[in-house]
Amino acid sequence: MADVTKRYGGTSAATETTEGVSERATNAEALTGTDTERHVTPANLKYVLESYLKPPAPVAFAGSAGYTITHNYGHTDYQVIINPVADPGGFLGRVWINKSANTAVIYNSGSAKTNFDYVIIPAE
Repeated sequence: MADVTKRYGGTSAATETTEGVSERATNAEALTGTDTERHVTPANLKYVLESYLKPPAPVAFAGSAGYTITHNYGHTDYQVIINPVADPGGFLGRVWINKSANTAVIYNSGSAKTNFDYVIIPAE
């Protein structure tokens, strides 16, 4: 926004304490959360909150085949929270997660194929 004064006839860029012109963030910019010059709309905020906090429908453990969760964070600096939603009805075993830039694969070592909820939370 360095050229905001030129684009808007001498109007200064908005700051936290001064009125002025600001550029609206895209959903991708709002999701990244690192831009300090663009503003976020209620629609951007809804997109970000649903991306981070809206739990998906329960899915089933798949043993050594794993269950792949696809996301679009582009990095591995996130946490995955797993919560079985029913009695495993068998041996759940050890649960582990292999993270990559755009997917997380959930494995379990036992024979249980019960459903689980998950939430992916990017690190700050």
